[in-house]
Amino acid sequence: MAKLPQQIPPKIMFNNLNSRIHPVNLMSLVKLGLIGSLLTFLPSCNRVEAETPSPQISPSGNIISQEPPQPSASPSPLLVALNPPNPDNAKQIIDYLEKTKALAPQQPHGLWVQTEQDLLGNYQGTVPLSAASLTKIATSLVALETLGVDHQYITEIGIVGTFAEGEVKGDLVIKGGGDPMLVWEEAIALGSLLDKIGIKRVTGNLIINGDFSMNFESELVRSGEFFREAINVDTWSGDAETAYGNLPNPIPKPSVIIGGEVQVAPTLPASTQMLVRHYSLPLTELVKKMNQYSNNPMAEMIANSVGGAKVIAEKATEIIEVPAIEMQLVNGSGLSDKNRMSPRAAVGLFLALEKLLAANKLSIADALTVIGQDPGVLEIRPLPPASILKSGTLNTVSALGGVLPTEKYGLVWFAILNNGADLEALRAEQENFLKTLLTDWQLAKTPLPELTPSASRKGKTSRTEVLKTLP
Repeated sequence: MAKLPQQIPPKIMFNNLNSRIHPVNLMSLVKLGLIGSLLTFLPSCNRVEAETPSPQISPSGNIISQEPPQPSASPSPLLVALNPPNPDNAKQIIDYLEKTKALAPQQPHGLWVQTEQDLLGNYQGTVPLSAASLTKIATSLVALETLGVDHQYITEIGIVGTFAEGEVKGDLVIKGGGDPMLVWEEAIALGSLLDKIGIKRVTGNLIINGDFSMNFESELVRSGEFFREAINVDTWSGDAETAYGNLPNPIPKPSVIIGGEVQVAPTLPASTQMLVRHYSLPLTELVKKMNQYSNNPMAEMIANSVGGAKVIAEKATEIIEVPAIEMQLVNGSGLSDKNRMSPRAAVGLFLALEKLLAANKLSIADALTVIGQDPGVLEIRPLPPASILKSGTLNTVSALGGVLPTEKYGLVWFAILNNGADLEALRAEQENFLKTLLTDWQLAKTPLPELTPSASRKGKTSRTEVLKTLP
């Protein structure tokens, strides 16, 4: 398979664990604007059983008030309550925020860190910030929830006209079904199959119908031109030759000649004879590839298959039980600074994705990058091994989120959203922050089952079946 292209100052409050403030540098808090003249102490509380009311946000993006959530008898939410964070982590968070604010003093930053039961860190956690490719987690969640973990997109190939002695007197037809990862290798294999069932030449055109994309190209005619090239070895470019060499098992090189042009048709003639049906990789595997390489065209196609950005935002906020203001999406990839979510909502997406996959006897490692094991955009960053993460980068946005397996707290879920021109420096501070936290928490010494790829997904592939043979 071809490798995919890559693509403020609210208060911090502390638990009143022993009727006293955990020792922290109060002057640093004042300097950062994290605390004013009044420290608020609230009793420790782990979870709430109700939807958090919408925060009031000033024009500068700061929370100016927030009513405490009230308990109810509803099922336990994914996200923990907006109660004071565990004070043990205050020093690390203060140090990190001092450094990021020094790098980008006029830019917004936010973070949310929690276990299943406790809030460990919160800075502007409910403020919607530019999320970049963390958007893909929302797309992943809603697509898997809507279509199912084993959903496969279908592409059909047929003919219009008559067939005799290897020649179609008419057109070759492709009916697209939204496959976001139909690339050179699969098109070449389809061409080899057409050749095998007897098609050597098409006198007419290649007709494209439906939602068809090849090599992540959104333009239908261009995708059709790629396909026409793929099924005829005499027209192969260097990219096609390389892709053929990447095939795990050798197949005959196809020689299907199309005499006409690539055309797009809104409907197909009733006389169309469908010959071949191609099933994409299962959706879980598609989502994993999309997230590993942060592939924007794949994300847009998957998002479109479930109704687009508006539907994704609505369904995602319903699943994770946050106010709609905390997730504002204009596309499914994150390729817009208008895509915004709060750090809390981002963590909720990771948690909901893990819960959905677990209900299907899968792991979140089946859908996201496992650091130190999976290739992709994160393999060059010094991030904690065995953690499962997703990054986001766009213009002046650098985001990072996911789950850390720790000895002290078990699974720790987090999201960091930074804004600033020096993306490399912001990334370095994110990496140093995680390293600092793990100095105390320690990475889990043994692999956790919840973060281990499922053996059942090994060997999952796309497949093709012949619907009708030709005389």
